[in-house]
Amino acid sequence: MITTSLRFCLRPLHLLANCEETYEIALPPQPLNPLPGAQREAEAIASLFQTQSLTGSQASKTTVLRRLPNARIIHLATHGLLNDAQPLESAIALAPDATNNGLLTAAELLQLNLGAELAVLSACDTGQDYWGWGDWFVEIAHHSRRS
Repeated sequence: MITTSLRFCLRPLHLLANCEETYEIALPPQPLNPLPGAQREAEAIASLFQTQSLTGSQASKTTVLRRLPNARIIHLATHGLLNDAQPLESAIALAPDATNNGLLTAAELLQLNLGAELAVLSACDTGQDYWGWGDWFVEIAHHSRRS
């Protein structure tokens, strides 16, 4: 489930930078549609590297966070949620569980001590021309190498 909010200002567009009166509307949570082929992709990659894939409810944020620090190869095939206004709040969608909503943000990933040799993100909104997923994942890889 994804919770969306809209923030807007009741001023002309050229004055938005100085808008102190912003309004926010929270929309009800919306489920994400399954990605066609994501499970097949995960299973094919797992087979190549002779490991087991995490799919569906097995791929919860809790489980993925527990496994990421020890992973040699990370391949995530999921929804990407780009927040160009606040890039560190951009997220990848994992399965929700009893402890969280399943969204793993860029800020959270940057806090991890990853030692992976290879990290692949196969998700929507990853090929944007502005500061987005590509730069974000490069920074995560760079950060994990410095740790």
